[in-house]
Amino acid sequence: MKPAAATCLAFILAYPATSIAEDGFALAVAAPSSANLPPGIKIHASDEGPVFTNEAGMTLYSLKLEEKAVGVSWCKDVAYTEGSHATQGYKHALINYDHRPTCLQKNPPARVKEGAKATGKWSIIAREDGIKQWAYEGHALYTSPEDKGPGQTNGISRGVPLYVPLDMPEGIKVVRDAGITDKTHRDSEGVLLTTTRPERAGAAQLTLYTYDLDTPKESKCDLQCAKTWEPVLAPTVAIPAGEWSVVKRGDGALQWAFKGKPLYTNVNDFNPGDFNGEGVEHWRVAVMQPPPQPPREISTRVTFMGDVYTDERGFPVYWYSCREDGPDALSCDDPTDRNLLWYTLCGGTPESCAKQWRPVLAPEHPKRVAYSWTVVTIPPPWSPVRAGDNVTDGLKVWAYKGRPVFTYFKDDAPGVLNGWGVKLHHYAYWEPVGDTEGMGVE
Repeated sequence: MKPAAATCLAFILAYPATSIAEDGFALAVAAPSSANLPPGIKIHASDEGPVFTNEAGMTLYSLKLEEKAVGVSWCKDVAYTEGSHATQGYKHALINYDHRPTCLQKNPPARVKEGAKATGKWSIIAREDGIKQWAYEGHALYTSPEDKGPGQTNGISRGVPLYVPLDMPEGIKVVRDAGITDKTHRDSEGVLLTTTRPERAGAAQLTLYTYDLDTPKESKCDLQCAKTWEPVLAPTVAIPAGEWSVVKRGDGALQWAFKGKPLYTNVNDFNPGDFNGEGVEHWRVAVMQPPPQPPREISTRVTFMGDVYTDERGFPVYWYSCREDGPDALSCDDPTDRNLLWYTLCGGTPESCAKQWRPVLAPEHPKRVAYSWTVVTIPPPWSPVRAGDNVTDGLKVWAYKGRPVFTYFKDDAPGVLNGWGVKLHHYAYWEPVGDTEGMGVE
């Protein structure tokens, strides 16, 4: 066995560690406290780990549109009326052109409290409109109107939640579900632990595993076993901290352990998202935080395109996504947006759409199980856009990340994905909810 690169312990943030348990949901990992945060900034649990929030507990996001913007906000209070085709370049009127919201209306800036000052990685952007806005590592921060309560991360279609960096050994990172864009792991696994193997896979973050037969003080994976299951070695100066400990192997080498479980990579994994060690008896993917528990009416199923959520019969559930190709790349599937593109996708009328896409009904008295799964009311004829705040008449249905989920009338057997690929060009499409998010976009 080639010796694995030793991993040093380096704490990412200086905040004292504490656990967070709010709204009846316990956080499965330790998170920094809010002792050293700027005024008005807090930390709250979410289904993907702790997130930074504003004073009201609403998750903070950086915008995908501003990925390359540092120290400045590109999100303006301007209502654009024209867009351009992504590849052919011609201009056209946007769907919502006559009452289209602005980027700022859909992405309220994270405002700085009076007298607050920049500190550490937190800086302040003086916007052109006079608003002082928080930034983290130079990236402007926003909240999402789609989040209706603390702990929700429903704004993932436009933004990236600002997750709290966690204390862990150098070289070990977490891979968490980022909803629509992150396809490096499956939702069924939760927040995963990964590490690098420069001698074998360059800088790629590879999946970590645990062995059921190990104990908190001993690795049962001997030298022969370690040819396939490579221990994550720790340096001789490694200092155990929190949920991280060090196990001394039979050959005298030190190995990192998380929650009393020694960690390994699999020699057959070469790329991020590889899980070639999964399914081997007694071996499990190393999970920092389990995935959100779906409601009783929702299950999961392995398909040819990955793990997807299904209804009780095993039929995949889908959500509708719409993104305009305007300069500010706004979504067009919010409650106040027109349903014209949706109608075009399914026969041109609300009635025909309601026959093709059937919402997953929620019980009369649903039990809340996670931040990601909520019950919303959708109006006739079962519009797929996010339910509005003032909707009272209609069906109570299950929603994932604030978006109602539907089954497709052409799925004629459990696990069949005939609804995948139902789309209009590159900006309006249906996609299965699960690990296949994003595959409907060209």
